[in-house]
Amino acid sequence: MRFYKNKFIINGKIFTKNYISGVQRYTLEILNALDEIAPKDEIEICTPNSAKNIPDYKNLKVVKYSNLIVFLYLYQKVLLIPQNFKFANRGRVSSVRAGDFTLELDYEPDGILENTYCEFYTQTSHGKLYFDSYAKKIDGKTLIIASPAKHKFLQRRQYTRIKYIHDLTLSCEGQTFDISTLDVSAGGMKFKTDNNLNIEATFDVALPLDSDTVLNCKFQPIRIEKNTENGGYVVSGQFVYGSNQDKMILTQFCAKRSVEIKNK
Repeated sequence: MRFYKNKFIINGKIFTKNYISGVQRYTLEILNALDEIAPKDEIEICTPNSAKNIPDYKNLKVVKYSNLIVFLYLYQKVLLIPQNFKFANRGRVSSVRAGDFTLELDYEPDGILENTYCEFYTQTSHGKLYFDSYAKKIDGKTLIIASPAKHKFLQRRQYTRIKYIHDLTLSCEGQTFDISTLDVSAGGMKFKTDNNLNIEATFDVALPLDSDTVLNCKFQPIRIEKNTENGGYVVSGQFVYGSNQDKMILTQFCAKRSVEIKNK
């Protein structure tokens, strides 16, 4: 058999099965025979982290990968949140490997350190993907991110919506309106109010996120319904941000609270 410079990679999902069928048994026999004649480490068997009962091959190289890489693709947008979410950043995936992937950030990685865990969020066809990991290497705006041991999917909607109960005030052209919020996401919020708001107006609002952080943004009503149970109105609408940084901060806040609630 002649081997060329191109690397050969074999799908190792066979080692995730709890039983051995006739086809799988035949595959194992082929791998054993291939291991006898293959140059050392020139053929890889790529298996998920969950793989088990892998033979001790002498020439075939077994490489385990996180199941996460199935959901990452080139140029995919990723939100990165360090421990201090004021340094939230965005980037795009530029390469994916078995043990890590490369992320090209939009901004300088202020507040992001090597070997320090951050939270990651990205939208997929299966919903919003969440995982935590760390940068193995930082070179300017280029980060090498270690593949995480596990991940989870949040809501399928574009923005994670959470329960958010606060008594706040909207303001517009010198007038103020008291509201009681019901839920919030990075896209907008829903609240109750006794005021019949102008659906075409834009309102200023301050959102308390924690004891040290208040996010100032603008709110535009999209839907106003009469509250048949308690009177007044139920209003849904969208936020208008002064900067992408503000939007990232609220995205992280909602996603983090969603994970905390699920883990309780």
